[in-house]
Amino acid sequence: MEITPGQPYAMAPWRPHIWVVGLKEPLEEGDSLELTLDFGGAGQKTVEVEIEEDGSH
Repeated sequence: MEITPGQPYAMAPWRPHIWVVGLKEPLEEGDSLELTLDFGGAGQKTVEVEIEEDGSH
């Protein structure tokens, strides 16, 4: 999965994806959450994830 700095990355079931566990309630369109990505020796980066309508990007 290649994520380009400063560019959005649209997630979809048919693309590489990230599995989020431990949510206290289902995510719905319009919700957002902070996600910390761990790149090992390159460090961590916290990003904001926005939940969009199916087919949006």
